[in-house]
Amino acid sequence: MIDRVEAQFDIKPERLIGDTTYGTAPMLAWVVEEKDIEPNVPVWDKTERKNDSFSSYDFHWNEEAEEYRCQAGNLLRREWRASKNERLHLTKANTIIFRSWQTDCVACPMKAKCCFASSQLP
Repeated sequence: MIDRVEAQFDIKPERLIGDTTYGTAPMLAWVVEEKDIEPNVPVWDKTERKNDSFSSYDFHWNEEAEEYRCQAGNLLRREWRASKNERLHLTKANTIIFRSWQTDCVACPMKAKCCFASSQLP
């Protein structure tokens, strides 16, 4: 709608008011970075889980080491070994994935809640 109004009437809003539908990260990034519009929109919090798996709040962040620890105390890092080529460690969705060692998870009693498979979703 913003693009259509801008194209048809040559006007662009300074602020945008909306509900949580507009509060997703891609939408907010588009509104702020590409359109330079101040959003007044509640952010859609997708961190809480409804399927009994751990949310991001269940992992403990260590700022100095730049790593997470899971509920079992195992480390999750974005990189485990030095690389010859510098890497950004970003996905196409502009997120960073933290991983543990497979040996830490294979016998963990919390694995089902931590690595909730998509086939288990309702």
